Amino acid sequence: MRALSRDTDGVIRLVATDLDGTLWGPDMVVPELHCQAIGELARRGVAVLVARSRRARVVRPRLESVGLSLPAVLLDGAVGVDFRTGVRFHQALFEPDAAAPYLEAFRSFDLEPCVYVE
Repeated sequence: MRALSRDTDGVIRLVATDLDGTLWGPDMVVPELHCQAIGELARRGVAVLVARSRRARVVRPRLESVGLSLPAVLLDGAVGVDFRTGVRFHQALFEPDAAAPYLEAFRSFDLEPCVYVE
């Protein structure tokens, strides 16, 4: 997945990219050429955002290991965090009372959902 966001003048201001198989390979390492491309985008004023179903504790150190600190949308879109500042810019949460019926629906089919709890 790669998405481009253009402003009203048609100028690209944002590139959003998936991680697995797009920004990094099966080894979860961002190739140097990709790092250089992100640097060039930044030089041109284009923001880069990464998106993946993974958790921050996995994504952040992998990006930092190659000198990248980017905003990320994680956990299938449930959380957005800017690794440059630590600011969480998005979160889609279930309050405990609202989550209970969904949990029961899963359990009625003998399923246990994967739950992320902070």
